Amino acid sequence: MRQLRRQRDTRDPIFRHPITCIGAARNGNEAVFEIDGWGAPFFVIELDWSEPPRRSPLRGLLQRLRRRPKRTERAPMIRAIRSLAELERLFDPSRDMPHDLDDQPLPEGWTVVEGVVAARMVGQVRREQPATSVLRTGRFNVIGIAEPVKPDADHVLIRLLGPEPYYYVIRLTYGSGTPEEPWEVATVEDLVDYVERLRRQR
Repeated sequence: MRQLRRQRDTRDPIFRHPITCIGAARNGNEAVFEIDGWGAPFFVIELDWSEPPRRSPLRGLLQRLRRRPKRTERAPMIRAIRSLAELERLFDPSRDMPHDLDDQPLPEGWTVVEGVVAARMVGQVRREQPATSVLRTGRFNVIGIAEPVKPDADHVLIRLLGPEPYYYVIRLTYGSGTPEEPWEVATVEDLVDYVERLRRQR
């Protein structure tokens, strides 16, 4: 509560209601509070646990004498939570977070893969990846394939699901070559560059 009061204006209407801290995120600075008589029974706020800069007493006195206006900082936003189910979804480690490539069409040189073909490629990726690879046990979808370059290999685009979304391109050899490390892509330009590199290797 002390940290909450330090970062929010004490005149904030939320302090008119009984507030209790009931939890915090394991990875991050979000804290969960229960509040009575407010618009929602809970709220989440990101707190800054860094130490404030220390000021000497003399400097503070001089600033007061000069009557400088107090510098205000933007208070952290409060997110209202209306149910425990909503709170659980918010901190669910398995939830799928968005990625910049999600709404982008595949560029020239790539073809969308769906249905049975995509499911078969998922199985092939798992078979070819080493046991330590996240693609061996993690959740992912195969969403695209590069135009054919060699008959004994496919270059597929993978979307890793979960709280840390990534896109990878991986070369499937179907047992005729050494598996390669997944190649991370973040933009459409990365996909274009990958296809151009394949074309130069012909």
